[in-house]
Amino acid sequence: MKIATLLERSYLFSHVNSKDAEILKNVGEVRKVYPNQSKVGTLSGCSSTISLCDMIEPPDWEELSERLLSERDPLGYPPNDVEVIAIPKRIRTLSHVLPDEDLSKASLFVRECVRCYTSNYTVVEYKYRQYSGSFCGRERVVSRQERLQTVPRHQYEVDIDPLTVSTEELSQHQYESQSSSGRQSVASISSSSSCNETLTPRGSWASLDLRSSSSDPLLPDLLERRPAEQLDALNEVRRMENRQSDLLGLYAPYLDEEEAVERRLAPEIPCEIIGHRMLVVCHQLKLELDVEPIFASMALYDAKEKKKLSENFYFNLNSECTRQMLATHLPHADLSSLSRSAVFDVLNPSPDVFLVVRFEKVLQGDINECVEPYIKDDKNREKVRAGAQAACERLGKFRMPFAWTAVSLVNILSGSNSLEREQPPDKDSLSGCSQNSNSLDRKASSSSLEQLRRRANEVGGSLTRKGSLERDETDKLRDEDLYKFLAEIKRPSSAPKKLKCIPGTLKIEVSPCPDEIRNGLTPELAKLHPYGDDNIRPCKEILPFPLSPPLVPHYQYRNLLYVCPKELNFNAFTSRTGSARNISVRIQLMAGEDQSSALPAIFGRSSCPEFSTEAYTTVIYHNKCPSIYDEIKIKLPANLGDQHHLLFTFLHISCQRKPVTPDQEKNVETPVGYSWLPLCCDGKLTCGEFSLPVMQEEPPPNYSYIFPDVQLPGTRWIDNHKSIFTLTLDAYSTVHPLDSNIERFAKACEAVEEGVIPPRIGVANMEGELRSSITVLPRANVEILARYLPPILDRLLRLLLAPPTLLGQPLNIAQDVFTCIAQIFTDIANMNEGATCDAHGRSGLITTYIQYQCSIPRPAFTDRDVGLPLPPTVMTDGSCKILHEELALQWVVASGSTRDLAMHNSWTLFELMVKSMVEYLHWSGAIESPRKSRFPEQYTDDITTLVNNVTSEIIFRYGKNSRLTQSLNNSLAFFLFDLLSIMDRGFVFGLIRTYYKQMSAKIASLPDAVPLVHYKLAFLRIVCSHEHYISLNLPAGGGSGAVSPSPSAHSHASVSGGSAGGALSAEYRHRHYLAGLMLHELSAALDMQSPVLQCAAVNAVLSLLSAHDADPRLSRAEVKARAATLYLPMLTIVMDAQPNLYRGFSNNKDILQLDSEMSQFGHFYMTTYPDGEYKQNTRATFNSETTRNLLMCLAWVLKWLERSTLTHYLSELPPRRVHTLLQVIDLCFKCTEYKGRKEILKCAQQNVRKTTDIKAKLEDVILGQGSARSDFINRRKAGTGNVGGCRRERWRKDWVRGGGRGGSGPTRDTPASPAHSQPELEAAMSAEVALTLLHALEAVVQTCANWECGQSVCGAALHVVLRATQRNQSTTVLQHMFATTRSLILKLGWSCGGEEGTVCRVLLRHCAALAPLARAHASATLYALMRQHYQLGNVRVYTAQ
Repeated sequence: MKIATLLERSYLFSHVNSKDAEILKNVGEVRKVYPNQSKVGTLSGCSSTISLCDMIEPPDWEELSERLLSERDPLGYPPNDVEVIAIPKRIRTLSHVLPDEDLSKASLFVRECVRCYTSNYTVVEYKYRQYSGSFCGRERVVSRQERLQTVPRHQYEVDIDPLTVSTEELSQHQYESQSSSGRQSVASISSSSSCNETLTPRGSWASLDLRSSSSDPLLPDLLERRPAEQLDALNEVRRMENRQSDLLGLYAPYLDEEEAVERRLAPEIPCEIIGHRMLVVCHQLKLELDVEPIFASMALYDAKEKKKLSENFYFNLNSECTRQMLATHLPHADLSSLSRSAVFDVLNPSPDVFLVVRFEKVLQGDINECVEPYIKDDKNREKVRAGAQAACERLGKFRMPFAWTAVSLVNILSGSNSLEREQPPDKDSLSGCSQNSNSLDRKASSSSLEQLRRRANEVGGSLTRKGSLERDETDKLRDEDLYKFLAEIKRPSSAPKKLKCIPGTLKIEVSPCPDEIRNGLTPELAKLHPYGDDNIRPCKEILPFPLSPPLVPHYQYRNLLYVCPKELNFNAFTSRTGSARNISVRIQLMAGEDQSSALPAIFGRSSCPEFSTEAYTTVIYHNKCPSIYDEIKIKLPANLGDQHHLLFTFLHISCQRKPVTPDQEKNVETPVGYSWLPLCCDGKLTCGEFSLPVMQEEPPPNYSYIFPDVQLPGTRWIDNHKSIFTLTLDAYSTVHPLDSNIERFAKACEAVEEGVIPPRIGVANMEGELRSSITVLPRANVEILARYLPPILDRLLRLLLAPPTLLGQPLNIAQDVFTCIAQIFTDIANMNEGATCDAHGRSGLITTYIQYQCSIPRPAFTDRDVGLPLPPTVMTDGSCKILHEELALQWVVASGSTRDLAMHNSWTLFELMVKSMVEYLHWSGAIESPRKSRFPEQYTDDITTLVNNVTSEIIFRYGKNSRLTQSLNNSLAFFLFDLLSIMDRGFVFGLIRTYYKQMSAKIASLPDAVPLVHYKLAFLRIVCSHEHYISLNLPAGGGSGAVSPSPSAHSHASVSGGSAGGALSAEYRHRHYLAGLMLHELSAALDMQSPVLQCAAVNAVLSLLSAHDADPRLSRAEVKARAATLYLPMLTIVMDAQPNLYRGFSNNKDILQLDSEMSQFGHFYMTTYPDGEYKQNTRATFNSETTRNLLMCLAWVLKWLERSTLTHYLSELPPRRVHTLLQVIDLCFKCTEYKGRKEILKCAQQNVRKTTDIKAKLEDVILGQGSARSDFINRRKAGTGNVGGCRRERWRKDWVRGGGRGGSGPTRDTPASPAHSQPELEAAMSAEVALTLLHALEAVVQTCANWECGQSVCGAALHVVLRATQRNQSTTVLQHMFATTRSLILKLGWSCGGEEGTVCRVLLRHCAALAPLARAHASATLYALMRQHYQLGNVRVYTAQ
């Protein structure tokens, strides 16, 4: 080995001439002459590629598959890969929340809503869909990336710094992975040099003293004499060790996921929307004076928006003896009212959110007198206690304001002084007196909640509000006053107004809510799962009042009403019987007009029964115009009718005991007025803000059916019937839409279905009323439509399939219903907010409905009727039609605006039809029948007509409305993609041909039709992403007895379609229909002068091959080899495109050129430009990305093709084509060269994966003026954020769907490709491609060795290998390359004469490598060259010149 080192030293110093410098100079000049072209281009010069003569008839797949694919064939189409399953609706409660009333007495709309909220989901499941290219599950991508992280690590010299890494460390790292047999230990090589350091760089091998260095390891089998065949076999076995099976998985991170048009966003399974949940546990309320019960409530408020964000949570921290003071008024307390912990759900986090706690006490008198003992150190506590005891006994059910406090949510999150961890007691005033608030942007609140979660996990303990409570002032109890106080508290620059404070301590614990809480109760007091001991205090979930409610369908039954009295003006009250100063309002929910009709539907507060029949507001002492802040929570009945109303009784409370005996004292409460409010008017729930007059006497009979603003004769009203009582009704209901258009539609449907026609309409006008209600339904508020989407669409589908009858005649309303459905789909998809749309504009709300929530009506028939086809009596008896048949029919016959709406919502109708078709196959039993007889002929005719119509629409509108045509094109492709799983596959192939025929005819008639060609490529890419794409192409070698459609007897001829050279013959394209279309489109695109189409076509093939690598069904090499055989024409396509391949891939190394005498092929490239850069013809060169991706496709095919198939293919090639193949392989080595870790990270930071000009022009040319980019620019110019209501946004990121315990469906966020290339993956990819190409070179050499020009082929192959060794290669790859070089030297013999000098220069460079293994193999190869010439008597002596 030292001989090689001596030669290296002498040669390097003597042969550094100007040749290498000139090479580098010429390379730079050539790159300037032939820059990369990135224009969009045209279709000129390629009209022949889209000729209608090329239209191939598709095969009869059902018939051919029986003969060509056996049942046990791993590539066969599995039977019944589609099934319909029932998924239980996930609920967090022990059972579904249902109304207490009899549902049969409820309205039709309420019943349908309850059915939607309690029904399981009927879901179509494709067993193998996860293997489809259209599937974009994050779990699949993550698992694939995890597998790729385990690839063998490759060592590259370019990543080694010779000044910092010692050779000893390098050799040790390298040899750890090598076999121990025949390996010798490598001694340390000193970095000190005995040579003059001014002549040689420090650390280089030229500076080393051979006498002080140790020898590299010997290669044990180098001296063994073996036949060439045996040596080739041994090299092949070694090359196949430790190979990477997922080649394109290594390359996939560099692909642009934005072009993955075949990706369809999977719908989420419906679940509850849960925001940031905070658990608040109330531990202690301690005042300086503890003589009476104090009642507390807390809620969240937004000071900036001036809105309450949650309902009240009532809790009682009084001692047992204090609670006994109210025993006469509250004889028992249900467990649910004893809760001291609550979960607050913050859907809209903000720094302006405050936790406000209010305190009340038993009504006693003037608030100033009642608070005085708590502020001053009153020594006469017993007198105060006695007074409180008397008040509790007499006025125990009435409350008065006492105090309040507020803490900023920001301070809770940050742990600031307003709510700090428990410390020794101090008297620092907080909240309303001297609170400081941290400024925080509203967007940062979400992260602050996460900080709280982390801090709570790290540090234990409770949070305590210490210091003082702000005393309530009777003239400042309105919400407006509270918001002013909160704004002053938040303002950091100025101190708030001086407030009178009550000393005390409130100890509460605030922490992130765990995923699972035990003994939890919903706002309806339903038990959450799991529910533990019934004797433990429960934890209540508090209903949020979000500023912007999430626009998702309601998930469960809820029917709550919050009554909030605001103001009362009794100044004009006059009565001889008494005064009205201490006023309380008694609120009752009445189902009739007598007191026995009061419903126990009012939620209790704390330490009381769960429900009661009445509630009382707080009393302001001696105030005729009190401001009321109470919140009364009512559980509405499901069968709400006109008789239900709220009754308000205004009471004067006698606070002071008269100096008489208790028996002679009159009632404590004296009615002074009455008012009421009907809750249901013509089926519509009453909500909003109301100002009501007050009647002085009890209402007359039948008062509840009219509003009190009607002047009833013979009645007395306070202040001459003026409105003196103000209140607000807020409904949080999932069965009352509160929209007049929806309610009108619901009432009309109920009338015609149940036969109860309202007299005001009449039977004659009922059909017109139903039509009108259907027509105006899309005019409803789109947000309310979104929340009630499942029951509304279910009802429309029932009207479409089973229209109601009037006077014995079915109503002809199908076209009206079809138009309404399409319009609703349009409105939902165009919602400004909440409509999650994927790249195809598919709304997440609609996809979720179709996949999970849709309830498709079906005909009712007995078992004896089941048969195929279904009996006519079943299909025409009028009971119910078939949804997919009716949708296809209505779409085909639609015209005008209805047809336009259908085209704009094609994807929704197509997906709904597919869902109906699959369900039909299962409930009818047709799933067990042959595919050709599954659907009636009339329906298949409608499908054919529909495909023709949609294709014609694409062609007609492609230059006018590009957004619509792109949506139509992709929707049609996905429809046929789905049909391949359920219909006759030969019939679907015919539909594909129909589309292609129309598109090709239009393209052929246009001078420039780049958008249409791009549509066709996108269409084909979507269809070919099917999970059974390989089976659909009828791969060769499918079991015994397979009959080939090719007349050739040779099996390989049938593989390539019976054509020599693997060309795209008619036979190939007929049998492998989809693959033939894809490769034909690739070949045609490469002939076009349009970089956009070239890139799109190549990327389509690349995505297919990448999906094959990720498919575990193709994990076995022999199975994947059969798949690779489908792509055998790729070799011919790439060789045809070889003159136009980009050759300007940068490299930083000098590539030594071999002299022209090396082989009979002449120059390896046909020009004088070095490194093979040239421009052979007038066509533009492909851009670098297209070339790289195309060559990666070639590498994949070469990697997985069986050796026999590749050999047969090569044997039919003429020598000139072999020469072209070697050129392509050489270029593939160049474009996949590893650039080095530093260069990769540098490119990653710049994020240059694609030229921006092509992407911009792609969007402008393909999408035209209707593109999203153009719309955005127009909106910016117009100064508005929304044009035509078509803005689409993602779900809010601060919402958590389903919560932690309940789980959720697949995440909506599609997994993005890594933003930067991982050096490890690129290193492994480069090594794997190099080994693949080396394997192909060996196949070329072995196939052509016996040809007449065999020596020339071997010489050209040696040329390719030597050029490859001069690039950045891993040490593992280099040893295989040198092994191949030695084999080629043995085969060439005398043919190497005259070129040994250049070969030696290449080998001597590697003799100076840092890696010991590379040096060893380079020296061994040099030794093999010298030995070969010695044995041939052609020894030459090389001396330094």
